Amino acid sequence: MSEEQQRSRWTAGLVRGAAIGLFAEALALFVSLISAAFLTRRLGLEGYGLLGLVLSATTPVAWVAASILAGPTGVRLVSGARMPLDMAGQLIRLNFRIGTAGWVLFSTLSPLLANWVGHPELTGLLILAGAEILLLPLVQTHRNALIGLGFYQHAGASMAVFQLIRLSLTVILIGSGMSLEGAILALLFARVAEILWCRRRCAFPLRVPIRLRFSEIRSLSASIFFFILGLQVFNRIDILLLAVFGGSNTALSHFAAAQLLAIVPGLFTPLVAPPAIAAITRARSAGDPEGADDISMQLERAVATMAGLTLAVAGATPSLCRYLFGSDFAAAAPLAAWLLIGSAGILLKAFVVPQLVVHERHFLLPAIALPMLGTAVLAHVLVIPSWQALGAAIVTGTVGLLGGLAGVVILSAPRPRLIRLAKVLAGGLLGFIMARLVGRLGLPLLDAVAGGTVALGMMWLTGVVRAEDIRRLYANLVSPATKSI
Repeated sequence: MSEEQQRSRWTAGLVRGAAIGLFAEALALFVSLISAAFLTRRLGLEGYGLLGLVLSATTPVAWVAASILAGPTGVRLVSGARMPLDMAGQLIRLNFRIGTAGWVLFSTLSPLLANWVGHPELTGLLILAGAEILLLPLVQTHRNALIGLGFYQHAGASMAVFQLIRLSLTVILIGSGMSLEGAILALLFARVAEILWCRRRCAFPLRVPIRLRFSEIRSLSASIFFFILGLQVFNRIDILLLAVFGGSNTALSHFAAAQLLAIVPGLFTPLVAPPAIAAITRARSAGDPEGADDISMQLERAVATMAGLTLAVAGATPSLCRYLFGSDFAAAAPLAAWLLIGSAGILLKAFVVPQLVVHERHFLLPAIALPMLGTAVLAHVLVIPSWQALGAAIVTGTVGLLGGLAGVVILSAPRPRLIRLAKVLAGGLLGFIMARLVGRLGLPLLDAVAGGTVALGMMWLTGVVRAEDIRRLYANLVSPATKSI
């Protein structure tokens, strides 16, 4: 086997899997819009509001349960295990216990929660919806086990399976006369279908003895948990504090629209970081450090390119906001520009996280996210009362970008990466300026294309983007699904 074949072995299907995942995320947005339109008409405003209340109570708890041993933690453990199927089976059993305990506790507290929100009649629905606390950790574990084994495409497709089945069952169950429970059952059955889809690709053992002790992985799990928690709160604290400090309904609407636009680049991170952890870990475990280093370099170039393009597109927000949201949202353009600048920094985490996790420096992850969150909260409190929505956007954008750069700095041998990032930032800045100049012509979307083209051109001239990288990207995109574990 040639060196090039050996290296491509670890990334076979990775790019296609990420592309399928991006399609699934776009599908999720489409399904959400269709479901909202259908449910509001069938359930009415009051019924739809109660459904949102129930799901808002269960989803955060399910996310916490899934964050303990699923996510990057599960990917790292499976991909680095001597017996990966055995490790996957242990994680499934452990997450079943975590999810069951969470569901039982939530069900016990459901009557109190229902009374606290003023709707005691929702107790039964809260208990039913609480099954998501059990199912989500299992879904995440199955999906991450597929990633850890190198089955990237099936892991990406599982999200699309969930969205399509949820939409179909929502229409069928609500259309047959069921009310709120129909929408909840559609969600739960879709989760089960996603688990079955994953098991169709690989029947992970369910009766393996649990030899993994939490004390052995406590540092890894806690570091990743607090890192994800810090980023999740960071991404939401701006609009919450804007509301607290008297932001008008109009300002909140503009900020929400800007967030919707700025969240798109962030979809790249969760779709790329876990597969990268798996690919690098599998290469290192197989005694191929050159292959692992090659994957890291390709990931670094890809992430840097995406960050530069995000900065360039930020210059096109005036036309993008008008084109996507209408003329009433023209004032969202400067907010979206700053939030996109922050998204460029968040994108860098797609490279930083795999490097720290794979090289067992995961304890530095909270040192990135928690200072970001603390700085952002303090700055928001100082800035929002005077600058309102624009101040919130400036704080989020600035702290997000600086946090991403800080993550790169703490990696080993940061100088080459910082030089490459300087080239990327220069290309993104030129693209931003070009987008603004073209945007004055009043041609929607052409400014985004022009800005992105200039940014890519500068990154090509400075060597950040190379013809070899494009050929390898295409080769990985059309590569067949991984056949072996």
